[in-house]
Amino acid sequence: MNTIETVNSVSQSIGDQSVMQDTVAYTIESFNGAIRSKFIGFVVGNFLAGVAVKVAADAINALKNTYVKDEKVAETKKPEVNASSWGLLALCVFIDLVGDGSYALPGVGELEDVVWAPLSAYALSQIFGSNIITTIDFLKEILPGTDILPVASLAWLLQNFYPFSPITSALGISPRRETATNATEELKSK
Repeated sequence: MNTIETVNSVSQSIGDQSVMQDTVAYTIESFNGAIRSKFIGFVVGNFLAGVAVKVAADAINALKNTYVKDEKVAETKKPEVNASSWGLLALCVFIDLVGDGSYALPGVGELEDVVWAPLSAYALSQIFGSNIITTIDFLKEILPGTDILPVASLAWLLQNFYPFSPITSALGISPRRETATNATEELKSK
């Protein structure tokens, strides 16, 4: 190998390394950008979900006031939330956050959705006893872009603060045992 061939070979390998370094830098930059945009989407999505919960709570409250016709029924619509119910809220928030976790890992998130969808749906069926909520949660996890909806937290809100509302009944959410028992006892005593 003569000197000119050696110089050409060295310059070509240096050029290949430069291209390789540029490719690696671009890949890292793209990954960081994807993570950044997923994080921003996660934060904005959860903020919007909080706003949606507030709007839904106000709408349910308005419906509750519309449908209350009997004073005895009105009194039973004010359940107290006990410590075990707050623990269930923590579990529901955890279920919603794990579902949102698919936004954190680009590419891996879709696999996480496929694995998480049946697990979260089963958990919600055990907590709320509603096939409708179970189906909504399963579809939310499987369909792209719908993970930000806090189905478990909204179902908890309905079960604990609006157990006898038409929306709660339509969704098939069972009232908590102590709420149903207290309401029955109050109606019997009056």
